[in-house]
Amino acid sequence: MAGDILRWVIPKVGKFPKTVRFGLGARLESAHFDVLEELIRAQYARGGDRGRALELANTRLQIARHLARMARELNLLSEESAVYLARLQVDLGTQVGAWRKASVAAVPASAEPALNPAI
Repeated sequence: MAGDILRWVIPKVGKFPKTVRFGLGARLESAHFDVLEELIRAQYARGGDRGRALELANTRLQIARHLARMARELNLLSEESAVYLARLQVDLGTQVGAWRKASVAAVPASAEPALNPAI
C-alpha cells in the first residue's frame, strides 16, 4: 500500500512548480518513503522493535498527511487528487494500526521469560 502511494505521489510532485518541487514536494515524497522504510523495518523486526517501527511509521504517515494538506491548500493538488491521496493514506493508516494492535497483543505472551529446567 505504501508503494501504491509512492507510485501515485512521485508523478504528481514532478508536476509541481519548480519553486515548491524541491521543498514541499521533496518533503512530501520523502515522508512517504520514510513510511515505506519503517514498514519494511517492522516486517523484519521482532517483539518490541516491531511495535516501535510501526509507531514510527504511523507518526511519519501523519506528517505526510499534513504535507499533503498543505499541498492542497497551496493549490498544488486538485481537490480530487487530495481526496484520493487522503483515502490512500487513511487506508494505509488503518492497516498500520491493525498491525500495530496485533503486534502489541503478541508481545506480552512472548516477553515472558522461559523457565529454566536446570534450576
